[in-house]
Order: sequence, then structure tokens, then C-alpha cells
Amino acid sequence: MSATPSTLLFLHPSAELYGADRTLLQLVEGLDRRRWRAVVALPHRGPLAEALERAGATVEVGELGVGARGDLGPRGLLALAWRVPRGARFVLRLVRRHRPVLVHTNTMVVLGGALGARLSGARHLWHVHEILERPRWLARLYSRLLAWLADEVVSNSEATRARFDRWHAPLRAKHSVVLNGVDDSRLDPAGAYPAGVRAELGVEADAPLVLLAGRINPGKGQGVLVEAAALLRDRHPRARFALVGDAPPGQPGFERDLDMHIRRAGLGDIVFRAPFRTDVASLYAAADVCVVSSTRPESFGLVAAEAMALSKPVVASNHSGLAEVVVDGETGRLVTPGDPGALAAALDELLSDPARAAAMGAAGRRRQRARFTVERYVADFARRYEAYDPRPTPPLLPPATRVVHLVFGKANPDRVNGVNRVVHQLACAQVRADRAVEVWGLTPTPAAPAGPRPYRLRCFRRGPWRFGIDRALAQAIEEAAGPVVFHLHGGLLPELAISARRISRAGHAYSFTPHGAYRQAALARRPLLKRLTIAIFDRGLVASARAVQAFNEQEAIEVARVAGAWHTVVIPNGQDLLEVPPPARLGMDRPIFGFLGRLAAYTKGLDVLIDGFARFAEDHPGSLVLVGEGRDRDLLEARARALGVEDRVAFLGARFGEHKLSTVVAFDAFVHPSRHDAQPGAVLEAAALGVPLLITEGTGLAREVTRAGAGLVLGQCAVEPLAEALRAVAEAEADARQRWSDGARRLIAERPSWGRIEAVLARELYGIADIGQSSVTERVQRRAPPTSPPHEEPVIR
Repeated sequence: MSATPSTLLFLHPSAELYGADRTLLQLVEGLDRRRWRAVVALPHRGPLAEALERAGATVEVGELGVGARGDLGPRGLLALAWRVPRGARFVLRLVRRHRPVLVHTNTMVVLGGALGARLSGARHLWHVHEILERPRWLARLYSRLLAWLADEVVSNSEATRARFDRWHAPLRAKHSVVLNGVDDSRLDPAGAYPAGVRAELGVEADAPLVLLAGRINPGKGQGVLVEAAALLRDRHPRARFALVGDAPPGQPGFERDLDMHIRRAGLGDIVFRAPFRTDVASLYAAADVCVVSSTRPESFGLVAAEAMALSKPVVASNHSGLAEVVVDGETGRLVTPGDPGALAAALDELLSDPARAAAMGAAGRRRQRARFTVERYVADFARRYEAYDPRPTPPLLPPATRVVHLVFGKANPDRVNGVNRVVHQLACAQVRADRAVEVWGLTPTPAAPAGPRPYRLRCFRRGPWRFGIDRALAQAIEEAAGPVVFHLHGGLLPELAISARRISRAGHAYSFTPHGAYRQAALARRPLLKRLTIAIFDRGLVASARAVQAFNEQEAIEVARVAGAWHTVVIPNGQDLLEVPPPARLGMDRPIFGFLGRLAAYTKGLDVLIDGFARFAEDHPGSLVLVGEGRDRDLLEARARALGVEDRVAFLGARFGEHKLSTVVAFDAFVHPSRHDAQPGAVLEAAALGVPLLITEGTGLAREVTRAGAGLVLGQCAVEPLAEALRAVAEAEADARQRWSDGARRLIAERPSWGRIEAVLARELYGIADIGQSSVTERVQRRAPPTSPPHEEPVIR
């Protein structure tokens, strides 16, 4: 039970795993998932995309208008002029879809993405990893673009910041530095296997090894190291040199040129080339000295910091960001860029004095731990993100605050409408907690009997006109005596949005539970009408609510898409364990598959259930029982007749109380194949009775059912997977069915009861300050683990 994470949209120009790619991955991995949700836009799939998805990020692929040095010619500029607008349009769509609190553009080359971020109106942070000196006109232009397109600019070193600030003074006011960090867990020497790396390279175990790891291009200085190796050959005949990395995509000529350089120098026996590899800890551990001999300015020099994390001395070019990482004479040596003789002299010094080299490596490790950690790197950015999404907390309401539920219907526990059952159970739990509570129902029959309740029920007329509310309801809102907080239930209902405006104008607070109305599957049916309703009514309803309740994290994300709801809290429906009554005698052939709920063919997936059962019935005995009423009953009965299974499908109508529970207990499996739902109470009741479950992911309970081993989960609402699942239940051994039954009860035992949910709602959703309630949320979050390990069942796709 926690607030929904706010969305951050990252724009990144590649899908490899080199310097800037790795720093982005570190940032996504390090962010608190309870606080932040990462969406990363990439131009194509690649190793980075898979790594980001493993870290929990959503990856979107599309044109980002990425520029490169090769675009500076006439043909390249024309192509870039075509790509930049396309990239801007793609980012505009992403911003509308994900509603991020901030767009983080990673590297300066994502031109189309940065333009799209600016045009979208979203706040924009541009993270610069490059130093640009020539051509000067382009450096000046970029300095102005950074100042114009971004709310904040962050560079990865003082050298990078200084290069851009000198061309455009106004940039300085929004320009800061966050030094890159090194992920120690990725570079743990305990897990390194240096002997394997040396064996693959063909380097003897005791031979000195000099390593240069990085992209192969002229600016990285591989050729300089080749020339230094030639100078060192006679003085250190056993020394070996490894160049590890690949050329940028689409530029294989760099590798061919480097291989030719090595052959012409006659160094093929001591200079080895190897492709990029992910086991960097083993790579660095295998080396004695690491080299970063860049001829062009490096904005930071992540390779140098990584080598220092493995206690390796570093010989680096003495310019730009590298001079901020390596301390000359303490953690390594700084040499003149592009000078093979200076590089050879520094390497000779370290190869000739292994003890001095080891001392420098140890000092480098201490410096890395003090200045270049990924924890500090992530924390620096997290503080910046917080400034764009501070999440203000509304003032707490007094303990005597009255709760008024506003719902369509009369919160009748004997109705099949799940929202009404939830409201009734919640109100009863609030009464038991000595909370002042009322239920206000909007109904076409306000004068009809509603039955006894432990709480006050007031009914107001709901007429056919959807864009207004009963005058009596408007007056009741105006006259509501404080302190009071309203709890509105259900989305896509204009009357609720109109009531919410009245509540706000009357000076009262309200909270809101959409009950799955904004699930993507729900919006797929009649999408134009629903999205129009959201735009006109629900966006304001969600945005102005004190807090919004989602039943799980996925629903919280979908709620946030409606109005960027930072104030959404994830609180599931409650359910208490039930005493198991004797099973009803249904007079049906076993196994009996049962459904209970509203007979809504599309939403509940009952059309697929009838078809899937007919497919199952072709070669298996068994029966299907549907308990409930709804407008689609005639349609479903006709479908069963058309498929020739009407004698094996029973429609029992509505059943209530003990009669309902004893019917559910008679099922061999409770089937609920929803296309979209909001944690249906009928499924929880069946689990509380120990009935094995067969559900779809659309129920919103898939993870809990799988974790508890309470039955089978379908990945989609489709005929053949459902028929296969029915066969799996029918053919299961008795001990497997018992395991599912035990898992169903365990699911409820681990789930918060209505009493515990009531306490969390009071604090987190309503903001009522009850004495002694501060620890309730913690107790709910720290639920006791099951007494036996859950049995994992596969998701059937």
C-alpha cells in the first residue's frame, strides 16, 4: 500500500552498453521504484533495452531525431532536418501517453527528442555527456539550444559545463554538474574471473597486461596505444596490450583501420583485439594497467573510474574530464594527448615498478569510493526529480471527520454489482471502527426499500439526463456539516464529476476510487466516448481529488495517465476468511466449473467462457454453472444452445448469503475470465472459501493468485487457453487440487482484512488523523510471510 510512482521519461540515442548507456542504466536501476516509474525511449532495440526492462523500465522504440558528426554535410543535414520533426512528434505522443513529471534527455545528440520535450510543455532536464569544441559555430548553437530547450541542464563534469557556458552566458544560471558513478555490484572483484579473460585473449597468466576498453574510433586513441606498444616492445618484451570494444553501429571501417595499423606495425603477437564484453569486472581484474588515451576531450572518462574501482592504476590523457577523475602521481599518470612517447614513458614507469602501480591502484579505489559512486550519482538526480514533483501533503482532517460514500446504487450487499458490495463492506468495517459513516446512493428508485444497514443510507434520484444531478443531492452537499470527507466510487460517470465540483465549491474534501474504470482494456471498448468523457469530466475529477485509490500498481499507472495523479495510493480491497458451509447439491456432473457475478458478457469474458467450455466438453465430462443476473443472460443462454452444451451449462440466477456461499463451495474451480476488472469481490470470496481459482490477468489478481499458488492464471481472455486450463483442472491429481485450495485460503490470510484496510484508508486516502493509527500502515505493509512456501503455477498464454 503506497503512493503510485511518478513517471520519468528518458530519451536516449542508442541501445548499446557503453559509457552513457551504462550511466542511464545505473540511474534507472538505482531509482526507488515505489517513487519513480521509468519510461525510456530508444531509437531501436538492443542490449540496453533488455537490461532496462529487467530493471523494471518501460521501453518505447521510435524515431528520436538523433544527430551525429556525420550529419554536418549537406546530405546529412537534409536527413537530420527530416528526422528531427519526426522525433519531436514521437516524444509528443509519449508525453501524452505517459504524462511524465519530467523528461530527461540523455546526451546532447537527441535533438528531435529535446525539441519534442520543449513543445510538449513538460518540464525538461537535458543531461550532457559530450564536449563539443569544433566546429565553433555548432558549439555556439548547441549552447543556445541547451538554454532554450531545457528547464535545467546537467553536465557530467566541470570540464563539460565550462565548454558550453563560455559560449552562452545565460546558460550558466540553469547549468550544474553531476559526476558519473561506478556501480560496485557490477564491478565486484569477488565475482571476477581474470584467468578466463587472459585465456581468451591468449595472454600468459604472469605476463603484464595493458588494457584499453571502449568504443573503437579515432578519438579514443587506440592508435596511440599501438604506437606506444611498439616503443615498449624491447624494454618490456613480455608485456601484452588488449584493445577491447566495437566500432559504432554502421561504421566498421574504424575496426578495419585499427587492424591494419596493428599489422603494419608488426605487433600482431603482442597487441590483441577483442569485441565488447559485459563481464567488465573480469576484464579490468585481468589487467595490470588501464589506459584511456583519448585524443579528443572526454567529458568524464567512465572507463577510468571503473578501472579505479578494481584498484587498477590508470594512464589517461591530460585533458577535460579525465583530469578530474585521475590524480597524476597518486592514482595513475596523466600524459599529453596524442603523444605515443609520453604514453610509453608512463607505462614504462608502472610496468617497471609493480609495487608503485599497486599503490596507485589502491589510492584510485579510495578516490572512486569517495567521489564516483552510483549511490551518490542516483541520489543527486533523485533530489533534482523531487524538485519537479514535490508531492505536497494536504493537511490532516480531525479524528471526528464523517465519511460519506457516494455511489451508483444503494450499496446493497445482495446485488451482483461489485462496487456496491465493496462500499457496503467498507462502510460496515468503518462502523465497527466507530467511525461516523454514511452512504449516499444515486438510483432510479430512491423510494424503494433497501433493507436494514448498520450505517445511514440516503438515496437520491438518478435520472436519464447524465449531465446533471438531483437538486436534493446538490442541496445535501451544500448543507453537509463538517468536518466531512466524501468518498466517490466509479469512473466515467459524469454525475460523479459534477458532484465532485459541488463538493469542492462547498469547501469539502473528497477522495476517489475508480474501481478499474481506467484500465486500458476497459477503455478499448467505445474508446472515443470514454476518452471524451475523461477529457470533459474525469480529468478534473481525478486531479482535484485529495487522493485516488488504485487496487494495484498497474491500475495506479493507468489512473496517472488520466490526470498525472501523483496522489494515487495503492490499497487493495479487503477480504476476511470465511467459515466454509456445507456444499450445495447442484445435481451436475463433475468437475463443476463455476462463475458468480454480473452476467456482462464482454467485461467478464463470459462469451469466451461459454466457448472455451464447449471446446473442453468435446472430450471431457463436467459442468459449468453461472450464478448471477445481468442484461446478457439471454445472449449467453443462446450461445450455449448454439454450441450444443445447454444441458451442461446451468444459469442459477442470483443467490445471496449462505445460499450463495454454499453454492460456491460446491465448485471444483471458480472461473473468472475477465477482460478487465477491479479485483472482483467474488473471486476473493471464493478464495476465502478455499475454492481453487482459474482467472485471467484482467481480474487484477493474477500476481497474488500465482504467488499464493491458488490456482491457474490465463495470460489472456481467449478460447483455446481457457479450454486448456479447464482440461488442466479436470485432469489434476487430488493433491494438486488440495494445494490450490490451500493456496486460495493462504491468499486471503496474507491479504489485509477489511478492518485493516479501513484503518489505512482513513489515514492514506482520507487524511484523517486518528490517534494510534500511525503504525497501522506499517503493519499492513509488513504482512507476515506464509507458513509454507507458495506453489508457483505457470501463466497460461
